[in-house]
Amino acid sequence: MRRSLAVLTVCVAGLLAPLGAQAATRYAAPTGAGPEPCAEAAPCTLTAALGGGLADGDTVILLGRTTGAASSLYDLTALPGRVGVTIARRNVTVTAREDGVTIRSNSRDEAVRAPAGGVVLRRLILQNVCGSPAPVDPAPADCTTGSLAYALRAGSATVERVFAYSSQRRACAFLGEVAVANTVCLALNGTLAIALSNPGASVLVNVTARARYAPAVSIVNADAGACPAASVTLANTLISAQQAGLVAPLEANPPGVANPCPLTLTLRASSVPTRNVGMSVTLVEEDPVTAAPAYQDALRIVPSAASPTVNRGSTNPADLARAGIFDLTSRERVQGGRIDVGAYELSESAPPPAAPVEPADAANAGVAAPDATSGVAAPDATPGVGGQAGAATALRVLRPRAIARPRAIVVRGRVVAPASGVVTRTVARVQGRRQIVICRVRQAVAAGATDLRCTTRPAARALLRRRALVLVVTTRFTATGATGAAVDRQNLRLRRR
Repeated sequence: MRRSLAVLTVCVAGLLAPLGAQAATRYAAPTGAGPEPCAEAAPCTLTAALGGGLADGDTVILLGRTTGAASSLYDLTALPGRVGVTIARRNVTVTAREDGVTIRSNSRDEAVRAPAGGVVLRRLILQNVCGSPAPVDPAPADCTTGSLAYALRAGSATVERVFAYSSQRRACAFLGEVAVANTVCLALNGTLAIALSNPGASVLVNVTARARYAPAVSIVNADAGACPAASVTLANTLISAQQAGLVAPLEANPPGVANPCPLTLTLRASSVPTRNVGMSVTLVEEDPVTAAPAYQDALRIVPSAASPTVNRGSTNPADLARAGIFDLTSRERVQGGRIDVGAYELSESAPPPAAPVEPADAANAGVAAPDATSGVAAPDATPGVGGQAGAATALRVLRPRAIARPRAIVVRGRVVAPASGVVTRTVARVQGRRQIVICRVRQAVAAGATDLRCTTRPAARALLRRRALVLVVTTRFTATGATGAAVDRQNLRLRRR
């Protein structure tokens, strides 16, 4: 009896305990005018969605043409003040639902400010523009004398598939630890495409940093007190400055920095012409790209097919996992057997689109990758017939199964890898001569058997109503340190439960 009473007491106490506030999802639209709570059916303006109703941990989704707006541009140029928009809460995620969503400001300080830390920015174009400069390197001309004009200024942050562009002096600045991937920071008329201060253990993978004047990237770890050590890893990163002058494009705790603290700088499979490092820096350079890059655009950020940065990136499984599935322009990563250096992945069949920084139409430029399951059209292809068409003998792929769950489609199966490396599985449905990607998964594997599971998200739920569904399952394996890939392709029919 005593035991039963004790259990009852605990249960009642649990029911009476106050519930913690749950993170909310808020929506903004270019023509939004909705009231709180910024629901999807009545989205707010961007400033309202990021305003007083925002709480720590919330997600803000930026809608575009899906709302019936004429464009995907959030134009803040008419707003007063020195900052375009501020994300004042911690651990907030700001992401676009579709490609080409642009936040444009002509503020004197920052287009987007996120000082609180823990912010996630994904799939966005951020512009701090002065008038309408042409998409070439023009002469320096600031709207406001002495303006720094960052496109993005943040505390600790995660930045993925973002094009941050300032037509003035600075592009991206971070105070604290960051993780940046598939991102361009472009300072058209100044220095410091990227500035890292007190970076903790920061990692930048497949990033392109370009400035008119060197240094294009500056890393400073300094503190007059405890002086904590820091580490920064640049993998598959492309750094350049149009006019290097007497300063290197990359500097890390250079001479003259007050109270420098220990800093370990790792450059892995990156293109860095020269660097200027201080005595407090331990420089680790692995597999450097020493030949000068070649470019196909006036802004010198999209490599040409002949560039030594193509198929030259890191084969480190951790780097490949951080790089993810898509590059900045929605192209699938690892097109030619090995990942490219920089934010762009060149297709084997066609070059990537021109650099999407034309201010007159940047709102419509497709520089952000879609969600992995949002129905991205893959290149024209006719699926193989009869099972393992074109399977590589070095990789054993046991026939996967496609299972219809109540809310998703699950494709699962086992692969047997001959060595350690990375396996990428893509699941697409056949529509005529096209394949529409509904699921992708990338996983680091050791030699031997590994179970792979790829689950679609709710965006593909409509497929569950189809009576017949043919799926093409492509499995790609890249061994650690290898330059080529083994590819297996199989056709499946959906198995329902």
